[in-house]
Amino acid sequence: MQQKVQFLAAIIHKPELIILDEPFSGLDPVNAMLLHDLIRELHDEGRTILFSTHVLHQAERMCDRIVMIDQGAKVLDDELETIRERFDPRTIIAEPIGDPAELRSLLKETPEVESIEVDDGGRVHARLRNDIDADRVMAAAIAGGPLRSIERARTTLDEVFLHLVDRPLEQGAAGFTEAAHV
Repeated sequence: MQQKVQFLAAIIHKPELIILDEPFSGLDPVNAMLLHDLIRELHDEGRTILFSTHVLHQAERMCDRIVMIDQGAKVLDDELETIRERFDPRTIIAEPIGDPAELRSLLKETPEVESIEVDDGGRVHARLRNDIDADRVMAAAIAGGPLRSIERARTTLDEVFLHLVDRPLEQGAAGFTEAAHV
């Protein structure tokens, strides 16, 4: 409750710049969604919102510009869509209805596919060669048999950060802060 009151007190005067530090910390899902919607409304009104968080999936949902800082040094500053393009994993993930081995064999024979893995859930991950049309490979997978789902993989901001700081996941990301412009 106190967090909601503080937020409302901060925006009641209609400031042009709003700085939020971990605004979703401690909120239940209902209040988090309400706050998300309110922040979106403020953005749609033309307000500039700086959003600092360690919870990167929130930044992915809300922000159009990302700044990543590691141990006091800026390691990334770009539009979210540009980051997604730059760190595109070039991977298609397909979940066959039947045996994943059949889809794996089909895609392995496709010249556009660089490598294939099957995860524990039976989903086939096909890593594509550079400059290949992913739609052609997806069409080949669909033609190969019934699929529960097929999608292009998207790198998360967590993965981008770990790649940029070149630190193993188990070592952690001490000193990491992310600020993003909604």
